[in-house]
Amino acid sequence: MAGRGAARCRIALGDIEDGISALQSVRDEVAAANGDGCETALYLRYDLAEILASTGLIGEAQSAPTTLYEDLCLIYGPIDEFAIRVAEFLRELTD
Repeated sequence: MAGRGAARCRIALGDIEDGISALQSVRDEVAAANGDGCETALYLRYDLAEILASTGLIGEAQSAPTTLYEDLCLIYGPIDEFAIRVAEFLRELTD
């Protein structure tokens, strides 16, 4: 997914705001085409939360994975590997 890579490159080069905006756009496009619960959209949501957290936007970073975790539990169950990873990420954000 080229848009995802371009967004990460922008962030790596210091263009945080545009990179986050680009990643949000890619997530929105994927969700519109395939649904918010498709695997790619789920991983994009996680990526976005990680990036928000790494840039110090903790409040925004916490709300995204909370909703993502709830969706993963509904779709795959709470013992799903990805759901567990998101739960651990949420714990790290609150520590």
